[in-house]
Order: sequence, then structure tokens, then C-alpha cells
Amino acid sequence: MQAKLALAALQGAKWIAVWAAAIIGLTVTVPAQLATAQLSSSKRQSRQAARVSALAQQCDSLGKQSACRELAKIAVDDKDPDIRDVAVEKLTDQVALAKVATEEKVEHIRYFAVEKLAEQVALAKVATEERVVYIREVAVKKLTDQSLLAKIAVDDKGPDIRKAAVQKLTNQGALAKVVTDGKDSDIREVAVKKLADQTLLAKIAVDDKDQDIRKAAVEKLTDQPLLAKIAIDDKDQDIRKAAVRKLTDQVALAKVVTDERDQDIRYAAAGRITDADFLERIPHIPDFPWLSTIIELRRLLAKSTVLPDKVWISLSFDVRYGRYIGDARTVDVGYEAVYI
Repeated sequence: MQAKLALAALQGAKWIAVWAAAIIGLTVTVPAQLATAQLSSSKRQSRQAARVSALAQQCDSLGKQSACRELAKIAVDDKDPDIRDVAVEKLTDQVALAKVATEEKVEHIRYFAVEKLAEQVALAKVATEERVVYIREVAVKKLTDQSLLAKIAVDDKGPDIRKAAVQKLTNQGALAKVVTDGKDSDIREVAVKKLADQTLLAKIAVDDKDQDIRKAAVEKLTDQPLLAKIAIDDKDQDIRKAAVRKLTDQVALAKVVTDERDQDIRYAAAGRITDADFLERIPHIPDFPWLSTIIELRRLLAKSTVLPDKVWISLSFDVRYGRYIGDARTVDVGYEAVYI
């Protein structure tokens, strides 16, 4: 014990001297006793590092189980953290990696162990019990247990951890749990965007109290009658617009064009009407010249045998002549109206 205390005191004196020298520009002379101790430690580290490399070679290339066991023992038990670090880098034994990941005192060694870990029980322990956030996040990203991931996405205190968990979710029931039980709007929105259950999406689109969540749900809907109802009746402008962008029902789109209060939504609806008969029946709207231009362009495009099926309509105001000009160019995104 006295020898260890003496060595520690000498090491402390060394670093104080180095710090002082850095400030006032002095030359530092390391005490002979410390130099000897460092040399001894350095020699042991070199020998152990060489031994670790040899054991890893025997374990991986030759399949020598005794070498694998010895390598694992060094990774777990060696008194020198630098040697444990080197051993963990070479280690593939999942039992030993799990022990290091959950019991190692040195933070960065636990991190490297978790990065190499695939064993799900140990990963679950790290994901829920590890105190260091970035290590917990690595474990979460490697989890496959959907129920546990859903719980972490809802309950974990770290926003990055919750996000990592929800991004790993694929099970529709687990995603639904995050949407219904989660308190974080951003995390719930990620979950909604991964949902495919149309019944649940319909309920969220109509009933959820968070407008961003409702909009995300609307953008995933395929139910045309429900989209039509939302596009016509919803009180929120952004949600009506999102519904219009998913609508293909020509009757509903025509109703939006004639009845909608917001001009941008009317433009978007007009740009999605492809049925020439409906376009012919929409009356001229003198107060909305851009809307009239869109409708007229849609009429021409609906009757055209030259232009491709998919077009993008853009409008710009010509200040020189004080009139609106429409143009069409080919894109591959479907019918759309752009308001510039």
C-alpha cells in the first residue's frame, strides 16, 4: 500500500510540474523513481498487448477455446484499463462483452463493448439502466424487442433515446402505443408517419388534439370519402390543404374549388382535377385570375393528346403586362398545382 501511495504521489507531482512548466516555460526533470515505475508499467503494457494480439489470433483463426477464454478474462479482469480496452477491441465472446458492457467502470470501454454486443438481454439492460446517455442510445439502436422499444419511446427521459427507439419500431401495435401514450409531439409524429393501419390513422386524423399529429395522419390516409370530408369540413387550414393533396375524388375536388375560402387550397384542388367534364362545369371565377388560369390549363391538358399524363403547373405574374401566365413542364410527381 505504501508503495502505491508513493507512486501516486510521484505521479501527481509529475503532472503538477508539467502543468507549471507549460505556463512558465520551465524544463521539467522527471524523478528517477517515477521514470523507473513508468518504464516498468510500459513494459508490462507492451507484453500484455502482445499477448492479447496472440490470443486473439489463436481464438479467431485457430478456434482455440482456451485462448478465447483467456482473452475474455483479460477483457473483464485485467487491472490495467488500457489492456482491458485492447482486449475488448479483439473480443467477440458475447458473454464477456455483456459483462464488460454492464459492469466495466471505465465509460469508454463500456461503450466499445456495447458497440460489439448483439446479445439482446444485455442490450436491454444497458438500454434501460446505463447512466451515460450516449451508451444507452447505442444499445437502443441495436434492440429488436418491439415492446421494450415502445416503452423506451414513451417513458425514457432522454429525447435522443426516445427518438432512437421510435425509429427502430416496425410493429404496428407498438407504434400505436407510442402515438396514443406518448407525450412528446415530435416522437408521436415519427410514429404516425410509420403507421399503416388506416382505421387508426383515420381516428388520429379526426380526433387528435395536436394539429401536427393530425396533419401527419391525414398525409398517410388513403380513404377518399374521409379525405373529402376533411378537405371540405375541417376547421384547420393546413389540414384541409393536406387532405386536398391526397384527394383524387373529382367531385370532392370540384366542391373544394367552388366552396373553399382559402385561395391556396382552391388552387391545389383545381390542379388535381383531371376529368375534362368536371373542368368544363366549373364556372369562371373573376375574383381569382390565377384559379381561372389553372382551370383553363387543366382543361387544355385534359384534352391534350401530345402532352404527357403527368405535368406540373406553375404560375408567375408578369409585371410588364399585368397579367398571369401559366406554363407546363414534365415531372414525375403526379398532378400538382404550385402557387408562386
